[in-house]
Amino acid sequence: MSRSVLALASLLLCALGSHAATTAADATPNAASVQELLAVSGMHAIVDNMATQYRAAIKKSMQKSYEGKNLNEDQQKIESDAEDKAVDILTRLLNWDTLSPAVGEIYSSTYTQTEIDGLIKFYNSPSGKALTAKQPVAMQKTMAQMQLKVSEIMPELKQLAMDTAQQLRAASTPATPGAPAP
Repeated sequence: MSRSVLALASLLLCALGSHAATTAADATPNAASVQELLAVSGMHAIVDNMATQYRAAIKKSMQKSYEGKNLNEDQQKIESDAEDKAVDILTRLLNWDTLSPAVGEIYSSTYTQTEIDGLIKFYNSPSGKALTAKQPVAMQKTMAQMQLKVSEIMPELKQLAMDTAQQLRAASTPATPGAPAP
């Protein structure tokens, strides 16, 4: 009887050990593996590329807002300084040193150690390296396509804004006594 109890205890310990190993593998990933994943996946370059695109979009947007207006030299300088300040603000936010801790925490809370290990393996593979190398170009093309699509609906959005402003003005006018409320 003691042999069967010993065998059962051994099986139980093996099962618990196996469960603990599975749980450890699926636990929160360690910081070093998350940093390795961020490095091999090219996250730094993705953030840099995104920041570059946003900076260009801000400059373009601000320049477009003054387009067609005859600005004197002082006004042009003010507009140019405002562009530079807006880009500086964005650069403070969208840089790897600022975003890296938050991205690391997000990855740590989103992925398990097993998943992180698998992703590292993928990004070190030829397909993963191709994804890393080509992703900035794909994102740039995607952003250009999105800007094109947004520009196509701008007249509709402008009309909506004008209609809404008109409705708000009409709704704020006090009703004439005895007249039904709008």
